[in-house]
Amino acid sequence: RCEVTDVHLTIDYKPKRVDLARAWAGDGAGLSQLLNLCPWEGVTLRLGRVVLDNAEGGAGAALVAVGAAWRPQLAEQLPTILAAVQPLRPLAAIGQGARRMVEAPVRQYQREGRVARGLRQGASCFVRAVALEALSLSAQVAMHSQLLLEQ
Repeated sequence: RCEVTDVHLTIDYKPKRVDLARAWAGDGAGLSQLLNLCPWEGVTLRLGRVVLDNAEGGAGAALVAVGAAWRPQLAEQLPTILAAVQPLRPLAAIGQGARRMVEAPVRQYQREGRVARGLRQGASCFVRAVALEALSLSAQVAMHSQLLLEQ
């Protein structure tokens, strides 16, 4: 019997180099090179408990079985993972702010029959999201320009 408890992973990965020739080669190493195209910062994975009964074949077979059990959980988390990838994060955050800008007046109207306060709250959420992403983008530009100047 083999039991793997819940696993919580946070990935902070900043790629150094990308070998585009290997990325387009079509072999298994190409996928790892494509993952090097953008930084993975704050990507959180939550993998649930797995219990293997009658696991025969040693550690290698157990790892394959655990990987097969976690594959559907990773597929469910794919939108969250992609939203945390650096080039897509600002778009996801601004989209979420826009959703709140639309949802807030509707909720306010359903509760109290008034729209003005909901419009104010929704616009505030949207402006906050845009401002935070603009600050984050300017910090990223400053960091990358510093790295380029140091080379």
